[in-house]
This record gives sequence, C-alpha cells and structure tokens, in this order.
Amino acid sequence: MKEKIKEDMNGNMKNSVDWNLIGKIRRAPTMQEIFLLLALGSSCASDVALMLNLKRSSVSNYFSKLKKLGVIEPYTDLPNYQIYGLTEKGREIAKYV
Repeated sequence: MKEKIKEDMNGNMKNSVDWNLIGKIRRAPTMQEIFLLLALGSSCASDVALMLNLKRSSVSNYFSKLKKLGVIEPYTDLPNYQIYGLTEKGREIAKYV
C-alpha cells in the first residue's frame, strides 16, 4: 500500500498518514484489538464479543466510536444484525495500528 506524500508550505515532502487518528486507536487497547480484528475480516458485534471475551454491548460501543472516527462502516443494512468492516480510511491506517 502506497503512502500519500504531500508538500508542506515550505516545499518539504511529508507523509499524509493521520497519526492523531492512529494514536486515538492505539491508546485504547480494546479498541485497537477490535480494529485489528476487523482488519482481518468483517464481523458482527456478537462474534467479536465471543472472540475477545467481551460483552456485546461493549463491542457495540467501540463499533460506534470507530464508526465516528470514520475507520469502520456497516456492510449490511439489516435492522438487528450488522456486519462491520474497515472503510478505505481504515484500510489505509491499519498497517500503522
């Protein structure tokens, strides 16, 4: 995966990776585990809860936070069963998390 390179105001080249976003995910170990699990493949909150020995409601809360950060999105549109996976933004930062 290629990193995007931007030029700053002084003409210096710099990496456009969102390090603040990566830091937010890495500072919360459970959020990081959930994110990395979704990087391996899409899943629902119940399955993630079973795999990580967490309450489903806890996983749903982390899904909500990750969704607000723009790194995951629902892949299904069913009312009581949503499968989540990484967005393009999520896939771009996954190798740094």
